Amino acid sequence: MNNQLTFILKVFISSLVLSFIIKYGGDLLPINEHTPIALYSLISIILPSLILAIALGKRSLSNI
Repeated sequence: MNNQLTFILKVFISSLVLSFIIKYGGDLLPINEHTPIALYSLISIILPSLILAIALGKRSLSNI
């Protein structure tokens, strides 16, 4: 029971931190009329999946 509560608390806290970074850190990005918004969009969409794929790949290779 304690393990499940710890996991839920970690997910909640990390979600809270990420939402604050998105809300207040967005103003720090140097976006103006000459910035390629499509590039930032692609990076923000693809990067989390890529990081997860690398982490899971390393984990599966270490179990062999």
